[in-house]
Amino acid sequence: MMPSNSSLLLNYAQELYSNFLTAITQAVEDLGGNSQATRYGEFIGASNETVDEIQAALVTRDLCNADEVFACTIPTLRTQRMLQPPEEVIAMVGKLADDRLKQKRWNKYAGLANWRIRLLRDNVSKRSHEQDSTKAKEATKKLRSLVIDNCKGFLQALEGDDEAAIAGYRGIVHLLDRYSKDETIKNIPYAENDQGTGSGGGSGAQAKGLADIIVSRGEAARSRLERKSPLSASSEDERLLSRLREHGMWRD
Repeated sequence: MMPSNSSLLLNYAQELYSNFLTAITQAVEDLGGNSQATRYGEFIGASNETVDEIQAALVTRDLCNADEVFACTIPTLRTQRMLQPPEEVIAMVGKLADDRLKQKRWNKYAGLANWRIRLLRDNVSKRSHEQDSTKAKEATKKLRSLVIDNCKGFLQALEGDDEAAIAGYRGIVHLLDRYSKDETIKNIPYAENDQGTGSGGGSGAQAKGLADIIVSRGEAARSRLERKSPLSASSEDERLLSRLREHGMWRD
């Protein structure tokens, strides 16, 4: 039976797409070059000279037009774990988060704090496959300190007004959602120098790892919210309490 025109077109399209991805992959196999970060008020931009050269080459070779070249390269770079943010970006995010914490701008702080944890967690995962154990240990140390500090920051928010408290509860729920079962986080041992803060003070002393710290802070937040009377007129308090209770049942 002869293949239909539609199947021939599909096979042709798949072959073209495969060749296209192969060309991009070859272009980014040896990604290096200097990276730099630039702060624009509350925003951070990052650039890499090799990525710029790759994009120029793709346009020159007619693999992409100038308007689409960013969309052509970035997914491939991310898939190959070659698009790690420069250290300057992580440092800038941390500085912004610290500033927002001091200003008690809790929603802004929560967003930046969660972003920074994700960046550092990805960095630890990447370093774990490298030969340089010193860099891996340093990355792990930074992540451990950051998780503990973020837990303290979110618990501190619970001491504020309703808006601040909601941001704190949301921040803790986010940590529970994303990291309480994350293997990278679970395998990082608890640092003995954390003495706890607020309602969670001292509750991490018997914890085995960072995931236990997150769970224990979640339990402290749940206990605090259960004592609140009455819950806010909006359903947000009830929703957050329900989420915290769900995570409480997950603990081994």
